[in-house]
This record gives sequence, C-alpha cells and structure tokens, in this order.
Amino acid sequence: MDDDYLKWRWRPKNCDIPKVNVQRALEALRNKRVVFVGDSMSRTQWESLICLLMTGVEDKGSVYEVNGNMITKQIRFLGVSKEWINSDVLIFNSGQWWVPGKLFGTGCYFQVGESLKLGMSIATAFRTALQTWASWVDSTIDPEKTRIFFRTFEPSHWRNLTLRQCNVTKLPLSEIEGKDYSPFSDTVFEVVNNMIVPVTVVHITPMSASRSDAHVGTWSDRPSLSDCSHWCLPGVPDIWNEIVISYLLGNFGASSG
Repeated sequence: MDDDYLKWRWRPKNCDIPKVNVQRALEALRNKRVVFVGDSMSRTQWESLICLLMTGVEDKGSVYEVNGNMITKQIRFLGVSKEWINSDVLIFNSGQWWVPGKLFGTGCYFQVGESLKLGMSIATAFRTALQTWASWVDSTIDPEKTRIFFRTFEPSHWRNLTLRQCNVTKLPLSEIEGKDYSPFSDTVFEVVNNMIVPVTVVHITPMSASRSDAHVGTWSDRPSLSDCSHWCLPGVPDIWNEIVISYLLGNFGASSG
C-alpha cells in the first residue's frame, strides 16, 4: 500500500542521466537482440526493460510485441548459449548465489576442469569463474557487433538472512552500514580491466545501498516468505536500465529526439 519508494531517484554527482526517450530507445533497438545473462536479478532487470519500452507503445494488446518486433524470454540454466554470440547487447550479472548457504549448504562445491576443489573459497571460485567468462568473451565475442555490460552486485537488506527476517523500511537508509561495498563488485572491475574486449561495468552497488524501502518484502505471490533481495517494479531496477539505455543511445547513433 506504501508507494513512497517510487518518489526517490538516484542522482549522480558530476553528471546527469536524462529521462529516457522511449521512442528513440525503441528505434535504436529495432531488430536488435538484447540478452540478459544472470540470476533472478537479471530477470527483474529484463522485466523492468520490457515495462519501460511498453510505455512508448500505443497498442499494448501484446506485451511481447513492440512495433512489430517480437520480444521473447528464453531461459538457459547451464553452459553458454550460441545465441549469445550473435546478440547486439549482452548484459551479465552474478553474485546472489555465491554465498555459503546457497552453495555449501546445499551440497554444492567447486570443480575446475576435472578437479574437485573442496577447499576453494567462494571469493577464489568467483574470481576463477569470472576469468573463465572473460576468456570466453575475449575469444568469442566480436566487439564490432556486440556491446557488453556487466552489472555489479545488488545489495540486500535482511535483518536476519538465516531466519528470513526482512527489513523493508518506510524511507531509504540514512546510514548504509557498508552496503555500498561488495567484494564481488571489486572482482568484476579487476577482471574486466584485464580484458581485451571492451566491457561496460554498470556499478549499481553504491546507488542501491540505501534502498531498503524498495524490496518486495511480503508483497508477492508468496506473502508468507519475506524477500529483502529482490526489488519491486517499478522501482530501483529501472535506473539500471536507464543507465544502460543512455550508453546504447550514444553507441547505436539513433537520431536525437
């Protein structure tokens, strides 16, 4: 019932992110393939982008069709899809599943090649995985064809994660208590800085750190389960897409509007 969280907007210090011109964005993305690769946070960003683009479509009879071009959602659980290679935009994210409870607590361990690494730390495994990803990008992706983004780690605001106690607040936090920092985000920057193919890092960790007011909480189709990881829509993920679109509009060279 509380929609005050919609009235807050992140503002950068030394620049401005213009309001998205949806018609210009649709034209820039005409006949383009945009692929989100990641976890459920990536799905949320995908949903946000669809809603954002739909605001510029007069006939909303089909949510999955924009100006005659089909918008599809495809899910790949394991491995690398060949469909990524020929996409125009690749948007990656990772981090939410790299915690002990979701890995070791469920009987999952790390394997490098044919060797099982029982003593490997999560931080080391995450870096190894990103370096594998970077090698794939550098050896496979044509930067003249594909624009690549990597979105950094999204802060959560659990009061007690083990007990699944959520802490959705009335207002954004005035004290972010270190949530503007993530070692996962640092690793992303370190790996990307050593790559050959250009990758644009969308660093959303600090800008999302104070937004304990914008999580799903108990307002979902499963109200018995609190959620202080995922975000309400419209909401915080919209600014992630506004940043991506601001990059893309300049890159694709669509006529200004």
